[in-house]
Amino acid sequence: RIDHLHDGMGLVTQHVALSSEFEQSMQSIKSHMALPYWDYTIDGEYIRTTSGSDRQGHEESTLFLNSELFTVKWFGRTDSESHVVTEGPFAYQEIPRQYKNISVRSPYGFLRAPWNINPSKYVTRYHKLCGEKVDAVETSNTILSWPNCAVHLGVTNSDETWYYWGMNIGYTPHGPVHAWVGGVGGMCDTTWDEMHHKGWINIKQLHLMKFQAFQILKNMWRAQVIETPKYCSPDTNVSQCMWTCATDKDGNGVTTLSYVQEYFTDNFEISAENKHYDEIINRVLCETPFWPGDQLEAASPVDISFWPIHPTIDRLLQYKHLVRPFRDNVWPNSSTDNCVSGGDCKGHNAYDLTYFRTTYYDSSEKTYKSSYITNEEVRSNHYPNSAYAASFIYEDFLWDHCEDTGHRFKSVNESDAKSVASALC
Repeated sequence: RIDHLHDGMGLVTQHVALSSEFEQSMQSIKSHMALPYWDYTIDGEYIRTTSGSDRQGHEESTLFLNSELFTVKWFGRTDSESHVVTEGPFAYQEIPRQYKNISVRSPYGFLRAPWNINPSKYVTRYHKLCGEKVDAVETSNTILSWPNCAVHLGVTNSDETWYYWGMNIGYTPHGPVHAWVGGVGGMCDTTWDEMHHKGWINIKQLHLMKFQAFQILKNMWRAQVIETPKYCSPDTNVSQCMWTCATDKDGNGVTTLSYVQEYFTDNFEISAENKHYDEIINRVLCETPFWPGDQLEAASPVDISFWPIHPTIDRLLQYKHLVRPFRDNVWPNSSTDNCVSGGDCKGHNAYDLTYFRTTYYDSSEKTYKSSYITNEEVRSNHYPNSAYAASFIYEDFLWDHCEDTGHRFKSVNESDAKSVASALC
């Protein structure tokens, strides 16, 4: 159970291809349209500068109340009770549902991940993680801090290899955007809070589990610790569409599985020595229905706010090539090194074809093509030099809002920028 687009070296190039095919779809309707990028470091600086030094500052989830992007003009307003977009051009956007002809789908038949038991047919945004609203100061040392200027400047100026950059760019520099837009809902707010009130876990452990609820669900399904139903009718109550927990070879419960014991010890400091260990594990894994908002899983492209996120990383990569090239551009040949789960890492190897078509300039035939090409070819086509072969250029590589907060992005040499532009002419 490998993620072929995330948690590995293929994240950037696979999403470049996905963005390219989406842009082609837009241009089939209006040829002058282009897919924009969302520089979410602007929002990150807003969060950082409005957070109080008393650690009771600006909560990240209120960003969605104050940002122009989350208004009726752009991504739409989300109702705080139903967690559905109810205002704007994308209000009440439905997730495709097909029980028979889609082999990988949610139990409710939606084009969602198999482990997502969200019963709603609409695009869902929680903007919280199991009810928690976390301010930027509290999360400054976790991967859930909203990316700001310091984060993007850091991954640009660091003396990294392509391998290190590619394996890590999917997390702190962009992952929290998906996390805070989508969030996690269900019953993990109230039922997990009870464990803290009873003294089973401390507040740090509670917050860690809530912040990583999405990872818990995904990783436990990948490790076959939980199995979701194959079919739940549209009117099935979510409590009746719950996943089931695995047992060991002797028929003992999930608490005896070594993977579970190691996972909860390493991530939450909850070991089998905790006298409430069995109760905690059963409460979290086997008794509490919870699920991610759509920005956090396979249905994310149905949420319009998904599409401008990844071009921002492509732009940052092109900028790094221009001002601080990698000291090593090698893409490992060993497939097991190219994703966090190991195995054949299909989708993350240099020679793997992308799952979506990329538009690029074929210099031998002197024309633009749209086809499935390898990850390495996508990367080469987007390398900003005289052989640049992507079908677009970014208007600039400027971060003026970062200059205002003391984070200076080095200027791109004018001749370098012209070489990219001339490649398209």
